[in-house]
Amino acid sequence: LFELTKDYDIVLPLMASAGVASLMMELFQKVKAQPEESSDNVLPPIGYIEMGMSSSAKRKPIMNSLTADKALLPNVLVVHSKEKIDQTADLLYRFKQDVGVVVDGDVEVGKERLVSVEDLVENGGIEIKGIVSLVDLLKATENGGGDAETVGEICSTEFLSIRDSESLLTAAEKLETSGFRYIPVLRTEDSEKCIGLVCQWSIRTAVRLREAMIAFQK
Repeated sequence: LFELTKDYDIVLPLMASAGVASLMMELFQKVKAQPEESSDNVLPPIGYIEMGMSSSAKRKPIMNSLTADKALLPNVLVVHSKEKIDQTADLLYRFKQDVGVVVDGDVEVGKERLVSVEDLVENGGIEIKGIVSLVDLLKATENGGGDAETVGEICSTEFLSIRDSESLLTAAEKLETSGFRYIPVLRTEDSEKCIGLVCQWSIRTAVRLREAMIAFQK
C-alpha cells in the first residue's frame, strides 16, 4: 500500500488500527476462555425464585429448618478489651484469625485464647462487649492510635447479632443486607452471652452438609 500511495498519513493509521484490532481480539479470546465462576460457590440470593426450581428455592426449606447454632465457626478468638493494638494484632496473626470477640475488662480471660465452640456452648457462652476485626486494627494504626489505644476503644460495640434458635435463613439475610462478614450468635436464654460466630462460609457448609445427608438417606 505504501508503494502505491507513498503517503504515511494513510499507511500509519491503517497499521495502528490493524495492530489494535489484533490485540483486542486476543484479549477477548483470553477472557472468553476463562471458566465462568459457578454460582454454586456462593450462597444463592435470598428470595430469588425462578419457576420454583432455583437452587435458592430448594435450599430455603433447609435453611429454615436449621438453626444458627448449627453453623457456628469451629473456634472463637477471645480478646480482652484492655489489650493493646499490637497485642491483639499478634493474637490474630498467631491464631490465623481475622476477627475476635471482645470481652469486658472485668471478665477473666484464660490461657486458651482460641476457644472451641464446644467449650463455649458447654460453659454457657461468654459475655460479649464487641467485635474487633483486622480492618479495625489497621484503621486504628492508620489514624495514629498505635499501641496507645486499647481494643475496647476501637471495637464495634453496636454489632448485629442473632439468637441461637433463629434460622440460618434469617442469619443469611442479615449477612446479605448488612454487608457484615461475621455475626455473633447469642444464647436465647441470655442475650448477653455469645456462643460463637457465623459467616457465609459456615452457613454454606452447614446447608451443604444437610443436603448431603438428605441425599444419602434417599
